[in-house]
Amino acid sequence: MVETCLVNDGRAITGIYGPDDVWQVTITSFGIERIEPYLEDGDVVWFAIYREDRIISRINSRYVESVQYD
Repeated sequence: MVETCLVNDGRAITGIYGPDDVWQVTITSFGIERIEPYLEDGDVVWFAIYREDRIISRINSRYVESVQYD
């Protein structure tokens, strides 16, 4: 049985939000095209933020309170 987690969930992420909504990153804000989770160092989830098919920022999931899907 395969468990679904942020990294292998096929749904598109439309936004990630920091604690108490202090900050947010959403699709279409500031030209952001997509947000993709990935594993770094084997077991730490990070989010890659893309604009014009380039990573413009990376955010450690430790600082993300919630994830919104399409």
